[in-house]
Amino acid sequence: MAKQTKSEKTVSLKSLMLFLVMLTLVEISAIAVIYSTYRNRALFAELSLLQDSAQEMRVEWSQYLLEQSTLASYARVVNVAHTQLKMESPDPEQIVIFEH
Repeated sequence: MAKQTKSEKTVSLKSLMLFLVMLTLVEISAIAVIYSTYRNRALFAELSLLQDSAQEMRVEWSQYLLEQSTLASYARVVNVAHTQLKMESPDPEQIVIFEH
């Protein structure tokens, strides 16, 4: 085996250091990719849940609007006034009009 000169040892040591630095950077990059993939999946799952919740709220809102329009319809108000409140329209002679 031939002896290495001092300059060859320095070049070999620099190459080893460069290799270790590059290896460390590759490992850091791999960990960053793994973390970003994990975070992306977690955020996508949360987004899906929020979209499902928003859709349920839209359905519930439309049902409330339909219920409101049903309860506020003129025919329903007249029906409730006659059946539950026992209200009737006054006779024309019972109507009094006040003027200023």
